[in-house]
Amino acid sequence: MKLLTGTLLAATFQKSHLPVLQFLAEKAPEKFQEIIDDNIFSIFHRTIENESLSVLQFLAEKAPGTFQEMVTNYSIYIFLWATSIQDPLPIINFFLSQANGFAYAEQHQIEYGKYVTPFVTKKLTDLQVQKNTVEQENAYAVFDITSPEEAKLLFHVLRNLIRQNNPARRDDILLLLSIPSVKALAHTEVTPHQPNELLRLALSLGNETAAELLLGIPAVRELAAQNNFYRTEQRGGLDLRALARNRESAMTALTQGEQKRLEKAITHYQPMLQQAGVSLIMEELYAMLAQQYEQNPAAITIEHQGKQTIISLPLRWETLQALRLDVSTYQDALKAYYQHKAHSAWRYLSKPNPWMHEHASYVYVNPHNITEKWSTFEEYQSLISMLYLAVLDKTIPCLDHHTFESRLEHFIDELALIGRAHNWDKTRIIADVDANHVTEEFDDLEGDKPSCFSGVKRRLFQSVLGHPYFILLTADLIKQEICEFVRQHFKDSIHDTNRDAIKIAWEKGILLEERTNEDWEALKSINISHEQLDAFIRSLKNKYEEEQICSFIPYIQNKFALNNDKEYERAHLLKFGYLQLAELLEAKSQQNDENQSGSQGLNQFGLFAAAESSTSDQNIQQCHMVNSNEI
Repeated sequence: MKLLTGTLLAATFQKSHLPVLQFLAEKAPEKFQEIIDDNIFSIFHRTIENESLSVLQFLAEKAPGTFQEMVTNYSIYIFLWATSIQDPLPIINFFLSQANGFAYAEQHQIEYGKYVTPFVTKKLTDLQVQKNTVEQENAYAVFDITSPEEAKLLFHVLRNLIRQNNPARRDDILLLLSIPSVKALAHTEVTPHQPNELLRLALSLGNETAAELLLGIPAVRELAAQNNFYRTEQRGGLDLRALARNRESAMTALTQGEQKRLEKAITHYQPMLQQAGVSLIMEELYAMLAQQYEQNPAAITIEHQGKQTIISLPLRWETLQALRLDVSTYQDALKAYYQHKAHSAWRYLSKPNPWMHEHASYVYVNPHNITEKWSTFEEYQSLISMLYLAVLDKTIPCLDHHTFESRLEHFIDELALIGRAHNWDKTRIIADVDANHVTEEFDDLEGDKPSCFSGVKRRLFQSVLGHPYFILLTADLIKQEICEFVRQHFKDSIHDTNRDAIKIAWEKGILLEERTNEDWEALKSINISHEQLDAFIRSLKNKYEEEQICSFIPYIQNKFALNNDKEYERAHLLKFGYLQLAELLEAKSQQNDENQSGSQGLNQFGLFAAAESSTSDQNIQQCHMVNSNEI
């Protein structure tokens, strides 16, 4: 009887017979819950496929915990299934009425905006009617929402209004903030690890209307004040730990600082884009990825007659098929491709991409041949091309210990991750080095499941490292810039005509001998002038975002300030002596005049002509040897 009940219940879910489900839930509640817990993913899929809204509502009522867990963790599939049925609106609206379902969809405006926008409009209209009714019945009544789930949903509706960044939405924002249960959530972690999320979003988008209203809430303002009103974050210093914990971190909007840096990069590289052409730069990138792969191809080991042979896998799909590998070896070959960064990046830019997963979402399909699929990369070709130019640009020195090689390697890695973004959706429990159980995301090593369109921009912004247009300026970077500027200044200022006098004055400090006026004149003759310091600061403003530099100007000026009351601060050579400047006094420094040009494939257009940099490799090496606390 027990087995029969389970079989019947499973079959009933397959056909979505609500009356039978209700009967079985009453007669065999434990078995009912067991079947739901064990088969919730397939139950959801089949129920949505059958367009059975009543069964979904029944599940939400009878198994709320399992239902909400499914909505929280698998909204990506739920909305994809729902949009593929004949009449999606009733089921999509049902899931939009779930706080976590709406939270997912409203971040994917490109994909689901046509459902989210009318849902929000109706929700606000209904709220206003309810509020008016309550106030008409009792002029002293305060309209509130008693359901925690509904209050959480309205929190996310408020987040969507802020994301729209439209001053005309002021009254709608006020309506939601006038609801006590919603207002009470404004500063809390509705989204895990995201306190004060609404204000931070408003600040990142420059939504002054929303920020002003939110800062009128004492709890919001107090928390913001404790965090310096998120100034570092708005310059682009996002909480990396929070991003790492957020499986939809790619949906985090670019902050104002990031947007400005991206605009600066676009302005800088736009002439090069126009000169070479986006299509040609994309062809160069595609060819570079193919070359990278062929220089270090994916490989598999084949055993035949007791002998093992390593086979390098070909670049192209057709050549792979021509190998006629057996089923097991073929699967091993596919997994080798999926783990190869250059090939994964190359596939992301391929049209079509034969390695695409059969059920991949967020892809284009050839209507004349539905087996041909490709990612949404085409809409981002201009941005990808600009970023590729930035990666190749050897006229701008690398920062933060990066090299041109590591910059390119990271760019390829990010393209590969975009091409396989949703292959990392699953998690598993593993033991860490201390034998503690931890959850980790992992690549499922199945066919490519690329990023949705909405998530690509942030992932691309993160693809260029060590470039001043894409980096958050920190105190450590300022110290490195000062170090390189100072070393270069003294390298240029100390020469054969003054070296001996400066060396004598320098060594008197080591020997604890008193310096003469002539000694001080020699040391001060190579001080960094106010004009040179101003030029240095201007160069930093040109190199980085000006707003970032302005906050560091007092720090920079203090580092160059001289003090006649302290002997080691009376001359810049002494003040910066910890930068190992003594070697400049031994002999004429040899300058490295080797200038690097740009990509071989792009130099035909005169892009990245060799340019002299104020930062030599030797300067960088010496600065890295200095303890940053000394500066």
